[in-house]
Amino acid sequence: RFIRIRDIVHVEAAGNYTELHLADGTTALTSRPLSTWNERLPDAHFARIHRSTIVNVGRVTRVEPTDGRSYDVYVADRDSPLSLSRRRARMLRDQLG
Repeated sequence: RFIRIRDIVHVEAAGNYTELHLADGTTALTSRPLSTWNERLPDAHFARIHRSTIVNVGRVTRVEPTDGRSYDVYVADRDSPLSLSRRRARMLRDQLG
């Protein structure tokens, strides 16, 4: 199955597999690990926000602090937030401008 990069909202580790969460609300399970996606997706459009999550920065709607130490990342067409590690917050902020 071919998936356009712009249709990927976020990529999440699922054990030795990876789930691609797509703009149409569907998911696709792949046998590639998250590290492979991290290398292959363009840095200009995707950011690793957690050890288990890569997000399409064009789909980020807001970033909110949760408890002073961590953050929640909200993406378009998703009700629940994604976790942003404290360590990766600066990189995402720089990428978002």
